[in-house]
Amino acid sequence: MSKLLPSLLLLLVPLSPVVFADEATPKLVYVVVEGRTITAANIKLSRFDQLDLSAQERIVEMRVGKAAAVIVTNQRFLGYGVNVGAWRDVRNLAKERLESIEVEDFSALVLTSDRFLSFNGFTGVWAEKRR
Repeated sequence: MSKLLPSLLLLLVPLSPVVFADEATPKLVYVVVEGRTITAANIKLSRFDQLDLSAQERIVEMRVGKAAAVIVTNQRFLGYGVNVGAWRDVRNLAKERLESIEVEDFSALVLTSDRFLSFNGFTGVWAEKRR
């Protein structure tokens, strides 16, 4: 048994969280805006996903991470995650003002005058909390 213990320990080392801490998420999503059409280039799924803005809708701010993107328009918050391969939206509240956006890897956080909004690029789900 004592001879097996060092071998078992070596098998466990590659599974430790420290080994994965230095691995970076590769760039898996790019966003192109052409007129009223927004296109996400999804490298992971080898596809392009388009979204058309409505007639009165305009882009206010845009941030693209390595595997997620958030676009804020005057009408809604748009999130895109490479695992889902689809645009997901949350409507703006009346008189809500954008304060900040942060997008990194698969996650995004949007702060507004009224809410905290987070977007999960793995699941494509928005979460919100009133301030």
